[in-house]
Amino acid sequence: MPLNTSAMDKCALAFLLPKLQDQMLYLNDFPQKTKHTLTDTTSLKHNLKVILAQGYALDDEEKELNFRCVSAPIMESDKTVAVLGLSGSLDALKRCDIKHLAKDMRQKSNEIEQTLLH
Repeated sequence: MPLNTSAMDKCALAFLLPKLQDQMLYLNDFPQKTKHTLTDTTSLKHNLKVILAQGYALDDEEKELNFRCVSAPIMESDKTVAVLGLSGSLDALKRCDIKHLAKDMRQKSNEIEQTLLH
């Protein structure tokens, strides 16, 4: 079954329990959409570790040329229940703005998580 390596898919994968993450990686293949697409398990697993450490995912022309996507998880009881994503052209989502956008998205996802608790 094909799995996209979009920021939203990678974000959801990165925050899964390792056993579930391994199952998803094992059961799926990763079709190449662009020259930037991650198509092998080793590079994808490395990218998932980076996503987990930084708290957000980035799709930098992996799914579609000239488009970027930034996403952050929405967690409930240490499980990802949704992913908040923002995508746009390379001109609209400039690389120099990614960290700031990701910080804002993490703040919004934290607000949503707090709402889920009440």
